[in-house]
Amino acid sequence: MPLDYVVDSLESIEEGFQDAYEEKDGKFYLNIDKHAEMKAAALKVNATNLKKEKDKLRAEFDGFKKKFADISDEDLPSFLEWKERRALLGDDAEQDTGEGKSKKSAEDLAKVYQAQLKAEREKWERSKADEINPLKDAVSEWQGKWKAERLTNRLKEYAITAGVFKEELDTFVDLMLFKRLFDLGEDEEVIFLQDGDPSPISAEKAINETLRDKFKRFYEAPAQGGSGSSGGGKRRSNGVDYSKMSASQRMEAARKAGITK
Repeated sequence: MPLDYVVDSLESIEEGFQDAYEEKDGKFYLNIDKHAEMKAAALKVNATNLKKEKDKLRAEFDGFKKKFADISDEDLPSFLEWKERRALLGDDAEQDTGEGKSKKSAEDLAKVYQAQLKAEREKWERSKADEINPLKDAVSEWQGKWKAERLTNRLKEYAITAGVFKEELDTFVDLMLFKRLFDLGEDEEVIFLQDGDPSPISAEKAINETLRDKFKRFYEAPAQGGSGSSGGGKRRSNGVDYSKMSASQRMEAARKAGITK
């Protein structure tokens, strides 16, 4: 659940995230960088544990391969013939077999053993894949959540600075993400996208200037005689209270209001 950027009290904030807020003028403001560091630390611990488990499974697999590394195709016929004789005739593998006791040829035994060995290897690989793949998926999922949350928090920070109505903040950010106008780069910085490609315009400037006319219903009116947003303008409303809606409901309401298609 996304954290509120500004709160009057920390009572509504989960205890583990209260340290990410800083008090100013009687209110508590979310420190984006501190919150990201807390989330990143938790993800790193989880990733370390997952890597240890993966390394353990890899070591087991390498041990399995090493165990059979010295067995070649040339060794199999004689070894399997000896093994089959011990199974059929007992410990005396060289005793006379002319009393009607049948045994498979060395070639047939080798084929059987090779098929069994192949089946066991495939079974082991499937078993380990069933254990490793969920761990990989878990790491990927946490990385995706962390990236989405950091991008969302950064956009909120820029939007507040640019003068986006606070009650429209979630809707505005949802719209930016829905239209894929921003992404998070490898250096964890927000990138403004134009036609799907990174733009030379910074994300902060894009929200403060470039997108203002196109999405002006989300912005407070600029102050008289100055540029930018002063936060003192009148909020234009179409009669919809977006603050009580879910993300999907806000997007649908925005579409009906002609804000987006």
